[in-house]
Amino acid sequence: MPFLIHTTTVTLGFSLENLVQQYERKQAATTICLAAFAPAFTMGERGLQPLNFSLQEMEVTEKIKPCGKYFTKSKATLSAFKNLVGSAEILHISTHALSGQTEDRCQ
Repeated sequence: MPFLIHTTTVTLGFSLENLVQQYERKQAATTICLAAFAPAFTMGERGLQPLNFSLQEMEVTEKIKPCGKYFTKSKATLSAFKNLVGSAEILHISTHALSGQTEDRCQ
């Protein structure tokens, strides 16, 4: 199964501000400066806990980077993600995830 990390260059930034600074320095020729996805799960979709602050996060992010494309709630689909993943300089995903965990600790 092709995973995102095997098909796309992934860069970790400690904050949106850090990623914006990297983007502005790089001045890459991409179609979209930022693609942001926040499914929110406000109704407990797929049995997942709501991401209470992801919609607020998108509002702030859009003020910082208005040139981006923003997908929230039901518009944050896998299809929309696949369509933009290769053309966005910054990809922001607000979802259920762990960072810095080894495989055996996530099971």
